[in-house]
Amino acid sequence: MLKKRNIDLKVALNKVITRDPFKSRFENAKPLEEPVGWNLPVGSTRRTSYTDGCLLLGDAAGLIDPFTGEGIGNALYSARFAVDTVKEAIAADDYSASFLKQYEEGLWETIGDELATSTRMQRLGRWKPLLNFTVNKAAHNDKVRDLICGMMANAVPKKQLTNPLFYLKLLLS
Repeated sequence: MLKKRNIDLKVALNKVITRDPFKSRFENAKPLEEPVGWNLPVGSTRRTSYTDGCLLLGDAAGLIDPFTGEGIGNALYSARFAVDTVKEAIAADDYSASFLKQYEEGLWETIGDELATSTRMQRLGRWKPLLNFTVNKAAHNDKVRDLICGMMANAVPKKQLTNPLFYLKLLLS
C-alpha cells in the first residue's frame, strides 16, 4: 500500500517529528542511526508456514492481525500448535512437510476466522466516511466506545464490525 501511494517512510517520519504537535518534543533530538524497517506479513493472506524439518511461528508465519497490528496472541497460538506438532513429529520420527502440515491446518482452523474478520475490518477502515462516522459515534457514546475497545482487546467478537446491521444501529443510536 505504501508503494502504491509512493510514500517514503523516512520522509514521512521526518515530517511528523519536524511539525506540530511533535516538533517541540524532538527539536533538540539527534538521531542515533538511520531509520530502517521492513514490511511485516499480516494475516490477510495465508502463507505456507512449514516445510521439511521447519515450522514458522508468529510474525515469520504472517500471523499479524491486519486490523490491529497485534501479533503476540497469534504468536502464542502458533507456539502452542508448534509444540504439539513437534512432539508428534518426534514420536513418529517424521519431520516431512506432509507431516508438519498439520501444524498449519490446526493453527488456521483456530485463528483463520479471526484473521479473515480483521482483514474485512481493515478494508472497511479504508472507507473514510464510514471510519469517521464510527470514530465520531465512539467519541460521543460510551456504549459504542466500550464495544469497539472490547473488539480491539478481543473481549468482544470483531465480526460485529463487519455486519452492516452494526452500522445501521450506529446510525439510529
